[in-house]
Amino acid sequence: MRNPYTALGALKLYVCLSAGITGWMGLSPTMPMPHLLAFSLLLCVAMVGLVDAVVNDIMPDHYEAAWTAEYRYFIFVVLATGQLSVLHATVVGEHEESTAIRYALDAAAAVLVAVLDIGLRRHHAKTRSADPSLPADPA
Repeated sequence: MRNPYTALGALKLYVCLSAGITGWMGLSPTMPMPHLLAFSLLLCVAMVGLVDAVVNDIMPDHYEAAWTAEYRYFIFVVLATGQLSVLHATVVGEHEESTAIRYALDAAAAVLVAVLDIGLRRHHAKTRSADPSLPADPA
């Protein structure tokens, strides 16, 4: 495994799967076109995050998706924004509000992944600059 932070990898998997399920459940033929586009975008970004989590955290080292690791912060901030959009639609609309807490917690988890990723990258860069014999940045 390339990433020693397996708890963060598990959290990334959860956030991406949850957002993907939310996006998939929102794809209904009776929805208006703007809603379909929003849920489709959420589903697509969740799949990109899932590729990042699986390829960069779970698969062996010779598999790498550097482009997803490069934009990981952006991916998870967009997932958090999508979950907050669904939360807003749930609370404002005539929908069951018992699911609202799940969207809020998923958005918080996505922001946590983004912030922790930035912190881990910064920590790794400082450690790498202090000791150049360390291996390259883990994706």
